[in-house]
Amino acid sequence: MRCLVIHINYNHYILEHLKLIQFEELELVKLCAAAGYSTMQEIRFTLSHINTNTFISNDRLEQIQQAAKLQNAKAVIFNASLSARQELNIKEFLKLEVRTRNIIILELFSKHAVSSDSKLHVSLARLEISRASLVGHWTHLERQRGGTGTRSGPGETQFESDRRGLDVKITSLRKKIKKVALRRKEFQYRKRDSVFRIAIVGYTNSGKTTLFNALSRANRVVADQWFATLDPLARRIFVTGLERTTEVVLLDTVGFISHLPKQLKEAFTASLEEILSADLILHVIDCARVGYHDRIAVVENQLSELGVLSTVPIIEIYNKIDLINVPSSSVYLPEQNKYRIYLSALNQPQLPTIHSLIASQIHNNYSKINIVC
Repeated sequence: MRCLVIHINYNHYILEHLKLIQFEELELVKLCAAAGYSTMQEIRFTLSHINTNTFISNDRLEQIQQAAKLQNAKAVIFNASLSARQELNIKEFLKLEVRTRNIIILELFSKHAVSSDSKLHVSLARLEISRASLVGHWTHLERQRGGTGTRSGPGETQFESDRRGLDVKITSLRKKIKKVALRRKEFQYRKRDSVFRIAIVGYTNSGKTTLFNALSRANRVVADQWFATLDPLARRIFVTGLERTTEVVLLDTVGFISHLPKQLKEAFTASLEEILSADLILHVIDCARVGYHDRIAVVENQLSELGVLSTVPIIEIYNKIDLINVPSSSVYLPEQNKYRIYLSALNQPQLPTIHSLIASQIHNNYSKINIVC
């Protein structure tokens, strides 16, 4: 679908956070492409205040309307959070589909959900967003209320009926999710035993799955798109030690993203539960992209919320150096007790460095070993 992307910035924010703004603008265009939207034009507005009814002024809505006609766009996507009332008013003004970054992310989660667990979480997120939108969508019927002293009208009655229906569905889904979570924890407990587990994490589209395939010789689909991996996948790597051969479990996890919609926070966190059982974390970083330091911060903040940032050893993998002509290398950061490796996951000969560092970390739990891939 052809679309316009509307970037909203604020006067007090621009100069101090210019690089972050550029990173977020590029990210939205990438998200739109992954969700099946073709960005025909990007429009930027700087706001000093927010219009409570339409978020931006009518003059700016008219600018968008004219641009949409010129580009034959069918949708407008805002890089901002809109209230249900604002979204409805903008849609009525423009006579176009209106989306926000949060809805685009939800569409991507829905597109890539495979397991019953992830599908349930996405369905729950959709219902919760629909519930939040009810107030704005039924505001127009509130005007149909009776005269002074009348406490209810058609709009209010329909609103309450719709809300009750959604509440029933939300309660039912939450019960199903709770049962699935209990079964998953029981399964993880039975399988955990003493197997050393390595979790591969990183910002979405950073090359995690490429590294996963290289280390495990798997053939998981690698795609240059966001959230191509939504459900975690595990593979066993055979490891040879001085006395015996053992196995190490390698986990590929869902990609991180900034400003995750609160309705999807629960689904995202649930998909990362495997990290809680990890003995080692490989943090894959796309160092060829602008703003990768901000992506690092997003991942580290989420790992901190999970309680593993300071308790589980982390090896930072600076990936895609082939795109920026940086030589492969590794360095130890003693003040952080962390290793950093620069490589290209597509270039197999560069993997021995990461093999040896993983082996040294596993050595803290087992005898000295070498990884066989």
